[in-house]
Amino acid sequence: MFSSKELIIRLELNGDVLQEVSSADIKEEISIGRNPGSTWVIPPTDKSASNNHAKLFVKGGHAIIKDMQSRNGTFFQGERITERKLQAGD
Repeated sequence: MFSSKELIIRLELNGDVLQEVSSADIKEEISIGRNPGSTWVIPPTDKSASNNHAKLFVKGGHAIIKDMQSRNGTFFQGERITERKLQAGD
């Protein structure tokens, strides 16, 4: 059971929504990257993303984004993060 508020999480590129999921529907880890084997594939034209860029998962009832030691990093409000609990409005 998802104990926190349900979030709608989107992967966007240049204003286009590439993927979308409700945090309540995340049952397994979502891999994000340019690798065609990723759960959420970032188009190869985006050279800032790594093949294995980040992962999204639920832990303790919270949606978490984790950088996978990507070359250019994962950022939140201008700061590089290694892992962050997602909240409404992020």
